[in-house]
Amino acid sequence: MARKSAITEINYYDVPVARNIPFDVGRIPAEAEFLNAEYKQEEAKIRVKAEVENKERSVACGKVDTLQSCNTNITIGDGELVHAPVWFVHYTFKAENYMILVDGSIGKVLGGGKPLFHI
Repeated sequence: MARKSAITEINYYDVPVARNIPFDVGRIPAEAEFLNAEYKQEEAKIRVKAEVENKERSVACGKVDTLQSCNTNITIGDGELVHAPVWFVHYTFKAENYMILVDGSIGKVLGGGKPLFHI
């Protein structure tokens, strides 16, 4: 089962909103596992704010030799719980165990253990 630590491996995930359908637990196969919300809304807002600030700082640092300050104004509205099909794939390569995360909608590797290669 996935945990917050595995989710941090994903640098960017474009949620497939165009394919959004209401979540129905009855449509999930009995043997499948799925996560309910691990982050409360306020905790999620704090994480999003920190991630946006870090990303903006990284972008700004790439454009100048020395960054003296970086201010980001962020307004975060209400969140919406989305169940996204992310597969956790475990594999062994050269006697080392790895895990990658795959977007179940389109098959794109989102992140995870090295080495990453196309499946």
